[in-house]
Amino acid sequence: MKLNARKVRDARAPDKLGTYRTYGDGRYGLMLKAHRNRDGSESKTWRQQITRADGKRTNLGLGAVELVTLDEARDMAFANWRAAKRGDEVRRRVKAASIAPTFETVAAAYVERNAAEWRASTATQVRSEVNRYAIPALGTLPIDEVRQRDIVAMMEPLWTAKPTAADRVLGYVHSILSSAVGQELIGANPLDKKALIAAMPSRAGITKGNYASLPYAELPAAVARIVEAPPLRDGVLDRFAKMALLVAILTGLRTQETLRMEWAHIDGDTATIPPEIMKSNQEHRVPLSAQASRLLEGTLSLPWIRKKVGLVFRSRKGKVASKDTLERMLKRLEIAGTPHGMRTTFRVWATEQTEASEELIELCLAHEVGNKVQQAYRRTDQLEQRRALMAQWAEYVFSATDPDKLAEVIGS
Repeated sequence: MKLNARKVRDARAPDKLGTYRTYGDGRYGLMLKAHRNRDGSESKTWRQQITRADGKRTNLGLGAVELVTLDEARDMAFANWRAAKRGDEVRRRVKAASIAPTFETVAAAYVERNAAEWRASTATQVRSEVNRYAIPALGTLPIDEVRQRDIVAMMEPLWTAKPTAADRVLGYVHSILSSAVGQELIGANPLDKKALIAAMPSRAGITKGNYASLPYAELPAAVARIVEAPPLRDGVLDRFAKMALLVAILTGLRTQETLRMEWAHIDGDTATIPPEIMKSNQEHRVPLSAQASRLLEGTLSLPWIRKKVGLVFRSRKGKVASKDTLERMLKRLEIAGTPHGMRTTFRVWATEQTEASEELIELCLAHEVGNKVQQAYRRTDQLEQRRALMAQWAEYVFSATDPDKLAEVIGS
């Protein structure tokens, strides 16, 4: 069945990272390849499979759908098919005819492709910050000539002056370059985020956002202090506070979302938090790491809980525990930041220490991506991609913690 503009627009890649789905056009071996990139983003490229005069099959890349129209792809496919029948070397001819688009062109195509899944305000912010910070430095460069040093030079003025914006822009640029890899415009992403962070000035002492947050480099030691802190007057209540705080850190949930979680919301290694609890008023599925699941099960060792009924972190009176419970734990141990600020700690860590896309990080934090109509048509919340990221986060969180001490808190 022949492709048309609507079919090209609606074509979707599988959810599994690194996989693709093809849609044939019916003639000359032309097909549309929808690819799920390693960072969770999606790319669409034109491909052609033809049989040469010597009987061997050849696969050709004809460009990204943002840069090559369906009619243009058909024209190229026909020209290649005819050349193959004549015995010409079509691969060399197509390669010689290709011209790398600029970073600005690829960035605009990336935003346009993803805008349908973002809220209008998100799309506006991405366009604004890419145009303000990235395009002046990178915009005129052919996409295959963008280098790490160019991105370092772009980030330096932002890094300490506007750290929150800098982290967002870094994520945008990484995703744009990853989309270029998926479109076969470049062979590999030139941005090494970890190396870039090492080249940047220290951010020690810089406060980001509205809630005080702990630098992620200090988090493992802080968590070890939380776990190993001797109890005050009520050791059981102390364990309750530790488990609630650690679950909030591991899941990225806000304090009230954590404290209002119910056993009925948990199914195996996933918690589904209903809209009435979430700040976004949207259902949110939370991938539970092995460590988070152990802590949740650990609450059953508390004498006033025991059974998987009602609130997970209910008070002795059976009500929602006070949000100050978590705050007091940090203050008592003189740990900088707030429970809510741990979400920022996660965000900065994920941006600087992983290859996760900006969109995936936003989903982990239950930030809305797309308006209500667009959300209704979204194919997936990328649960399994988020699960892998949160498992990596949990390993980092407890990297300095004595397992035996953690077992004491859990009661196992």
